[in-house]
Amino acid sequence: SEVFDLCFISHYRPELFSQDSSQLFKKIKETQGCLFKNSITYASIHNLSLVVASKSRDPELQDAEFDYFSSIAGEFNFQFTRGDKSAREFDTYRVALSSDLIIHPASTLGFELFATGKKVLFGANQENELITEWGIKHYFDTLPDAVKLKSSSKEEFFKTCDRIRQMADIHYENLTADPARAIVTMSEKEFPHEIVRRLLSDCLQQ
Repeated sequence: SEVFDLCFISHYRPELFSQDSSQLFKKIKETQGCLFKNSITYASIHNLSLVVASKSRDPELQDAEFDYFSSIAGEFNFQFTRGDKSAREFDTYRVALSSDLIIHPASTLGFELFATGKKVLFGANQENELITEWGIKHYFDTLPDAVKLKSSSKEEFFKTCDRIRQMADIHYENLTADPARAIVTMSEKEFPHEIVRRLLSDCLQQ
């Protein structure tokens, strides 16, 4: 399967773009736009591949979502991975897992991937007050400073990406293992797929 340098997890939703969208939605839209623009600039300068994992599941919405990201990316040629509820349910997971660094404002998938030990950059707290209004501040407070932005500046974004990408895997693991366990409840003795296998096996033997 294809490997990517960067994966941007989309938080595209049509309601972010409606005329009467709330202040919160306006902030989320602005934050995502800024984060993606910085991702494209970073990828261009460093000659990196970038894939966008779609948020939408409806084909028409996905077209609008692709157009939105294309309008920001300009000449930059990024990949766009569509998920759906049947045949391609796990495509977005697959591309994220085969990427070196995952960038997102604040998606559940981003937190899940962080819990697996993947290198993840959290961007929602580049905008003051957003994480509080969004109701996700307690999750962000648990994260180490090294994986979240302090401002929306391009310099801050570049510096943070460089630091995460250059960090030795063992150092990253030491830094993130406890916060990951605190955010996503996981057994330390058994992996989820092992638990599922055991439960199925028990059921089949009854």
